[in-house]
Amino acid sequence: MKSIISSRPFGVEMESHPVVAGGEIANVIQANSHRKVIKTKWKQTIKNDFWHVKTDSTCGGGEAKGWEIASFKASGYSELLEICKVAKALRKKGLKCGEDCGLHVHVDISDFSIEQAAVLLAYWVKIEKVVLKSVPGSRSNNKFCRHISSKIINKNKKLDALNFWNFYKPKDKSIHSNRDKRVTMNLVNYMTYIEEPLFARSTVEFRFPEGTFSDRDIGNWVIFFINFVENIKNKKMPDNFLCVSNVSDLLNICGIKNNKNKKWFFERISVYDTKKKWKKISKNLIYNNNFI
Repeated sequence: MKSIISSRPFGVEMESHPVVAGGEIANVIQANSHRKVIKTKWKQTIKNDFWHVKTDSTCGGGEAKGWEIASFKASGYSELLEICKVAKALRKKGLKCGEDCGLHVHVDISDFSIEQAAVLLAYWVKIEKVVLKSVPGSRSNNKFCRHISSKIINKNKKLDALNFWNFYKPKDKSIHSNRDKRVTMNLVNYMTYIEEPLFARSTVEFRFPEGTFSDRDIGNWVIFFINFVENIKNKKMPDNFLCVSNVSDLLNICGIKNNKNKKWFFERISVYDTKKKWKKISKNLIYNNNFI
């Protein structure tokens, strides 16, 4: 099982409605993790080795503020299991998510050159529409995780990595009210890190999954995103930016190694896709237990 995830660092942010007091949330985390827990008003967390419980004005569920629970900077399968254990305990405590809650996963890309970051962005454009079929409509059409592929002017044209990056990279580095952050795959942190490495997280942030405290979903999303990043690390720019049209091309880009992770992913498409093509493909794969 440990081979399904590399040692690439990552972090998880879980959003919740304010149905449980912050102190109680901290106590639950402390009972299920040996790491320090702090509770504050919202502020950015960078390279932390602790859990951070903070207020969040985007997920109040009708109240002024909800909660964001940010994990420590993690690495490897055992630390992923620790995060999943805490998530499960918080769910049992009664924490709940609504349509205004998201799950955000940060994956470290400090070892990526600008050209490699451009390639990562280019391949995300090729799979974005299909991957978004695996989440509810409230997330696939959401102002806080807007589509990137819709920005690409000519999807048939091949661009070199630097030209693509200079044209489509994030332009705004601000922390708040930043539209460049509010996309499915956010590279603002990485762009800031390139220019100011001491004051930024060197991460790509995947922002589109729905809010959840399901240990199964959180674990599989982390595995999915880390495998995608690792798989793209040594690729060259694609010949075009057209969306993938078949399972083989999709999996060749995603880099999913484990059949359980593949099954989980296609099960989600079979539930949430509102069109026929990928829903049918997913159901056939699940029925025949054939995940290539």
